[in-house]
Amino acid sequence: MVKLLIFDADGTLFDTDEIIFKTWKELFSLYKPKDTFIDREFTRSFSGPPLSESIKKVFSEYPLDFMIKEYTDRTKKYYASDLKVFDHVVEVLQKLKEKGYILTILTSKNRERTLETLKITKTSELFSSVVTSSDGIKEKPNPDGILYLLKKYNLKIDEAIMIGDTFSDAQA
Repeated sequence: MVKLLIFDADGTLFDTDEIIFKTWKELFSLYKPKDTFIDREFTRSFSGPPLSESIKKVFSEYPLDFMIKEYTDRTKKYYASDLKVFDHVVEVLQKLKEKGYILTILTSKNRERTLETLKITKTSELFSSVVTSSDGIKEKPNPDGILYLLKKYNLKIDEAIMIGDTFSDAQA
């Protein structure tokens, strides 16, 4: 019997496409030649893999730590205005929690931004655990986050479901 539901955050529960697009667009305007084209479809290709992998692909000419800091610093300003919860997500999560499921999040986003997301969307109280890229656990598609949550709740693999929106989620 399933007891544990492990949710990805961005793209599954929360619509962050506009935030991601605006952040990448800003980075391109600052660090790429002015005639470099960027569109929404291009930025969607970064959904799923860890941020570090996407930055390595696009901004390989800059130090990785510098560009990750640039991304995380610049993305902050878009959360208050552009973060959205997908339709009916809150109601569904509340019903699942009422039915006794353990609701958790496993995301490649950092802890600070994930907690900010939960605060803005008023969904913090729905989740028993939040596992992020800041927690020292290998990021998806590595299954370590799932294994960590199974161990934490003393559950078997067939007592949990991973719910996500990308190939990385499915691989994990």
